[in-house]
Amino acid sequence: IRESGKNPEEYFLDDLIFNIIDNYFKLLLNEGIQPEWHAQNLLLGIDSHHSIVSLIMRDLESIDIDQTLQESIGNCTNFKSYPYKYLNSSQYNYQIKHSFMYDFKIGEYVFDPIIKCATECFKLNKNIIEKKIKEYSKQYIEKLPKDFFPENNNWYSFDRVVIDRSISRRPYIQNEKAKYRG
Repeated sequence: IRESGKNPEEYFLDDLIFNIIDNYFKLLLNEGIQPEWHAQNLLLGIDSHHSIVSLIMRDLESIDIDQTLQESIGNCTNFKSYPYKYLNSSQYNYQIKHSFMYDFKIGEYVFDPIIKCATECFKLNKNIIEKKIKEYSKQYIEKLPKDFFPENNNWYSFDRVVIDRSISRRPYIQNEKAKYRG
């Protein structure tokens, strides 16, 4: 941020956070796919002028195909991997998985640490930053089906323990007041 020469809040929100939000929701709305973006799976491409020029996705095995969204935008849903890594609105965890990927994976593992760093290093106001992220994401959330995220602004996470993959239902934790959507 310092090397870019830009206003810290502008660079932080416009170039970094809003760029992530734009690309995440465009993948959902235009392609019907949901990436699992956290600090290991989402990298930033930065040029010699310290501008963010690309988002780099890793671990493509973690992408879910949202069959409901795919069908609504007219995309092909006949993939050989079916039903592996497929989501559809009839599943008990449809809303939970969407919340988990956005609110928990992106929110807790990407946004929270860099917001903490930016607010400490550049004296940005954390509450204002979170409010602006929530307001910005609203433009995309309004385009999603009403049953995409959980009602009442609830969100889902995991406890910070190793998950036993032999169980059929993951031990999600329901939380109140999602920070980055409203």
